[in-house]
Amino acid sequence: MAPQWDEARATNQLEQAADEDFQLEPQRLEQTPFYRKELVSPLSFDPPTSRAELSARLNLIMGHTLGELAALAQVEVPGPSTGKGFAGQLIELFLGANARNLPVPDFMELGIELKTLSLSADLNLKESTYICMADLKPTHFVPFEQSHLYHKLRDLLLVLVLAPPELPLSQRPVVGYLFYQPTPKVLAQMAADYNEFNELICSGHSTTITGSMGTILQLRPKALNSKITTLVRNEHGDLVAATPKAYYLRADFTRKILARFLTDLGLGAQDLTYLKALLPPPA
Repeated sequence: MAPQWDEARATNQLEQAADEDFQLEPQRLEQTPFYRKELVSPLSFDPPTSRAELSARLNLIMGHTLGELAALAQVEVPGPSTGKGFAGQLIELFLGANARNLPVPDFMELGIELKTLSLSADLNLKESTYICMADLKPTHFVPFEQSHLYHKLRDLLLVLVLAPPELPLSQRPVVGYLFYQPTPKVLAQMAADYNEFNELICSGHSTTITGSMGTILQLRPKALNSKITTLVRNEHGDLVAATPKAYYLRADFTRKILARFLTDLGLGAQDLTYLKALLPPPA
């Protein structure tokens, strides 16, 4: 029988893990849209109690394909049209992430947020990185340092999955990981982006926000399709329908993090040729 999620227990864990540096302003967040059924597996792991334990678990899944991990978890690998988010869910399972759908970092006790990055054959990032949903009808302005977004961004675990489009989902391997903590300078720019977005939201102009705004962060639509809407207040204070929005890290920013990581390892393009052996031959 699959383990049951005890939300009261999880909330209690969150309260126990909270300290003076982890105080969040109440925010009404749109729930993350579900693009697929929740991953249900008889396999279950307790949350890691230290960064070292988390790293040890990461080392165990390195080099394994999603198909191999799915077989161990006794879950089916979805098809291409329904596989969005599957890699992240599967990796969360093996690492013991315990935040579920709570608007807090995935590893609540450690304050670490997990993000799975899909990479092309040359380890280039394929897309921007989703962080969390945005509150589009706040009762008041929430400072960046008290926001759910800040507490997800301040300590990131980026897990790298080789995922060129020609490689079937089941054959995509986990090829690396890195921990990233933004510098004060980066956090200041993130705060500037966040403030720009939220000044528009609080003044009733959230519908004017576009994906071209923001230096590091983007605020753009996040929904299964254009028919899914939420209510937001316009500049006159009236409730109007709009597409839910979410915060993303720009792909260019995450590419720079990845490039520095590879440089620190002393890796160049010539060292990545082994990845080509993982790809199917051209048709």
